[in-house]
Amino acid sequence: MPPAFERVFDLPDDPRAAGLARAHTRAFLRGRSLATLSDDAELLASELVTNVIRHAGGRPQLTLTKDASAVRIGVSDKGFGLPSLQAPDLDTLTGRGLFLVDRLSARWGFTREPDCSTVWCELAT
Repeated sequence: MPPAFERVFDLPDDPRAAGLARAHTRAFLRGRSLATLSDDAELLASELVTNVIRHAGGRPQLTLTKDASAVRIGVSDKGFGLPSLQAPDLDTLTGRGLFLVDRLSARWGFTREPDCSTVWCELAT
């Protein structure tokens, strides 16, 4: 069954990408009358985008999908590294991205294609 609604955004390969991801996510949710999910969704989108900028390099692509039961946030990149969930180190300011994704989303995972990889998460509607 195809998604009810999907938007794809190409983001820059620089620190502006996380803010743009939050803005696109906020507008997408408001347009679907799902603003109550915005705080968590914006955080998740910016964490996934930041992981691409810091670890994979290249231009991230944000895909937002709404179907009957969930909003999916996917971030694709040209890298082929696998995400690794680790317990956060309380003595550092970084390293909490996937930990937050795991805690805030209903489920998350990743896919690999021949030319890219995508880390995604879902929030139940």
